[in-house]
Amino acid sequence: MIEQNGIIECVADMERKTKNKLIIISIIFSMICGLIYVYDFFFMVHPEGLGGSDVLTQIGYMNVWYDTGSLPDMCQVYPLFYSILRVMYHFVRNWVVVILSFTFIWSFATNMAQIGLIRYFTSDPDSMFPVVSGSLLSFIWPISLKYSFFGGKTFWDMPLEQVFLTSGATAPDHSLTYLCVKPFALLTVLFFTRILENEEEKSNIKNYLIFALMLLGSVLAKPNFYQCFAPAGVIAVLIYLKRNGFKVFARCCLIAAAYLPATIWVIYGMRFKLNPYEINFLEGISIFGDKTPVVIVLARAVVFCLFVAVCLIIYRRRDDLFGLGGLIYLFGTAEYLLFIEPAEPWTLSMSWGYYIGMYVLFVTAIVAFYKLFKGNDKGKARILYISGCVIYAVHACLGIAVFVITWWPWWRSFLGL
Repeated sequence: MIEQNGIIECVADMERKTKNKLIIISIIFSMICGLIYVYDFFFMVHPEGLGGSDVLTQIGYMNVWYDTGSLPDMCQVYPLFYSILRVMYHFVRNWVVVILSFTFIWSFATNMAQIGLIRYFTSDPDSMFPVVSGSLLSFIWPISLKYSFFGGKTFWDMPLEQVFLTSGATAPDHSLTYLCVKPFALLTVLFFTRILENEEEKSNIKNYLIFALMLLGSVLAKPNFYQCFAPAGVIAVLIYLKRNGFKVFARCCLIAAAYLPATIWVIYGMRFKLNPYEINFLEGISIFGDKTPVVIVLARAVVFCLFVAVCLIIYRRRDDLFGLGGLIYLFGTAEYLLFIEPAEPWTLSMSWGYYIGMYVLFVTAIVAFYKLFKGNDKGKARILYISGCVIYAVHACLGIAVFVITWWPWWRSFLGL
């Protein structure tokens, strides 16, 4: 008995050490992610940097807020980001420091959330897979041959115009409001899924409350996630109701009630949106296009996700989480392809729902991929697993290259190298 207790204590101690080690590695990887994002955004906010960027425009909005006492109408639709900046600026009267501090904190927290979410859904807390895949998720970009970092072409000619402004990316490297919404999107999906999976109604109450709060937080940060999650979530609930029958009807009603705070804010925010949208099929995706077929433009952004879908078909598996991610992505993509803001079509304002939908799709694809091949590393399965890892790594490496190599000439000049 004493020997048996000693073995149990030894195993528990090893598990504890492994868990602590993974937490430390997660923190280190998230700090590296934060520093890369700071490296990227420093160029956009520094007076000697880009000269014109979304970040400088947002600082201009903040200055208007200080001068007039109110944000411009458009910014009042998603005030959370600007409110956070205002609180930070109260303590540090330097926009460069404020922006870079926000960038580091938010990218660090988002990276940790990605790792935690993947670890939760894969149910494998002792694996390095959630740490690595979750960290690489911060830099996913399309797989395309149009990248040319050292060929004399500028960023605006190649990665941005011919890749990002057509295929989009899960990690736009120029928008802090998009960065602001990402953790809310992750947590919304997490608690929405927990509501559907948890059989205990009493323990579900807190899940409803947190789900409602996260969905509201997402629209206060940027309404792009709500615009694709709202219809996708409704369809997911209807499917859930059909599968389980009338016994879950009350739960479905509670989910609908949890939608209300975010929906009320969206309706309220519509009064601030001055420019209407109109249906103009494929106009948005074609503005900056180079005659590449639309199917390829869309597919190159989600090669890994398509690979996972094929693998699920091969093994005849169904993954409900991946299905939810697919629904969110499809609604984001449909809105991007269908609608345009005629007054300012070049802003591609409907593309932001497409980007965040793609981001959620990648999260769910990672989980489905790992669960499919966990413990199955022989023959065909091993080849498919390695192939999937390589595809995912290529997505991430191209994104890291966009974040790092693109701005290196400026940094080299700035540092006098």
